[in-house]
Amino acid sequence: MVRLNFKGRVVYSGEADIGPGITLHPTYGHSHGLQSVRVHTKRGWLVIASDATHFYANLRTDRPFTTAFHLGEMLDAFRTLERLAPTPRHIVPGHDPYVMMEYPAPKGSLAGIAVRLDAEPIAPALVRAPQRDSMRAMRAMAAMA
Repeated sequence: MVRLNFKGRVVYSGEADIGPGITLHPTYGHSHGLQSVRVHTKRGWLVIASDATHFYANLRTDRPFTTAFHLGEMLDAFRTLERLAPTPRHIVPGHDPYVMMEYPAPKGSLAGIAVRLDAEPIAPALVRAPQRDSMRAMRAMAAMA
């Protein structure tokens, strides 16, 4: 990313293609200039939401995170994420600890530290009580530390 920036290929506003299979999209709301990244993986298009949705529950219940620059823009960002991803399972929120349980680690020594977002999810989808499941994931992660 640093090399692309020095070549003048990283755009900081608006939608942009920054490389093969990588696009940037405005998802304002949490902050004025926030962007999310869409990456083409072997699973298809995956949307890295960053702070556009902190938790799965924010997007699924249509309730923005409590700190937002502009709530209306944050709700608009939710629609952008949904438009960019082929399914809700292809949106990765910025702070949900459930992500660490949903996707496999690149190798055993990185469990709880990093995940392979290009892999198929290994945990069941959060369908019924996403916030409760996220809290359960946070407790499980704390127990592993």
